[in-house]
Amino acid sequence: METSDKTKLHSHSSMPWMRVCFRRTQSLSLAILTSFILVSTSIYSQHKSTKQPSALPKNHEIFINDFTVPLHLAPSKKSEVIRTIGYGANIKYDPEFLVDPNPHWLPIVDEKGVSGFVMRAQILEFPSNKRFAFISKDINQKILILRKNPNLVNSYELVEYLFQVVTEGDFTGNEYLFLKTKGGEALALMIQTTPEQSIDPIFFRKYEKYLTKGSDKKIRMDENFFWKYSSLNSDTFYGDVSAQLAVEFTPVPHCKGDPGCFLDYINYTYLKYLGNFPSGKKSNQYTNDLIKLTADFMKDKDEIRCFPPLPKYYWTSLERTKFRIQYLKPQAQKKMSTYIEKLEKECFPSYKG
Repeated sequence: METSDKTKLHSHSSMPWMRVCFRRTQSLSLAILTSFILVSTSIYSQHKSTKQPSALPKNHEIFINDFTVPLHLAPSKKSEVIRTIGYGANIKYDPEFLVDPNPHWLPIVDEKGVSGFVMRAQILEFPSNKRFAFISKDINQKILILRKNPNLVNSYELVEYLFQVVTEGDFTGNEYLFLKTKGGEALALMIQTTPEQSIDPIFFRKYEKYLTKGSDKKIRMDENFFWKYSSLNSDTFYGDVSAQLAVEFTPVPHCKGDPGCFLDYINYTYLKYLGNFPSGKKSNQYTNDLIKLTADFMKDKDEIRCFPPLPKYYWTSLERTKFRIQYLKPQAQKKMSTYIEKLEKECFPSYKG
């Protein structure tokens, strides 16, 4: 009886301990379960956030906005390079990629049907209805970069894209004018900043209808390319831009006091621009440049080469100049008229035409 009582007593005294152990085990299991759920949710969220950026939003396009972009077999810089893609190449988003998506890479298909990955940092992504706005801004930025840091390969890719895209019929009106003009600008800069012997003769033949040779026999951009698109669009912003480029890429001649040479130059640059765009973006600058250039030419009469008999076209150039300065602003017109009258007395005192 004594032993039985002791056993019961021991049994009853151990019960609270067992209950505590059970509660602790229950709490631990709950904590583990909670942690597992949180970790699982976190992993799922990370996977979801990683996958999400690689999908292209509906009605969006992509555009290669870098030069010589490598197309990788997998989304890694260490992956095999299948080929390189030039600026503005025709590519499409590839929704059928088999590799896990990556926020830094985009699966694409090129114009030849080759699939691969390009870095997102080397493409533009935009709504289809904003295509021109995004592309035109990028083209302007690329040309600014090439003006500061000329690069033959990059210039070549930009020229090829700009002259190709205008033949595809996707752009019309002002958009077409912009792309054509910028193509001419990129071509002119490329030739201007690159030794002639470094450019493939095949390239010159491809674009020869836009080129000419200067008095030094060097190949250069024909400024009439820009005047053509400017005159056809003289009431537009891009027509103004084209005329500015025409002035920029007209080489400054070494007239050495030759009045015919000087008058031709100002007639087919500053006066032509100011006649077509009296309120143009560079009208004030070009007016000041014109007056300064004329003042410098007239500064020393003894340096002006007015040796009779002067060719008839000198008089024609003088008359053309007198006609065009009528369209300058009053103050500029007055100054230019004074200089031209002095030149006429110096070189054509009794010329009747």
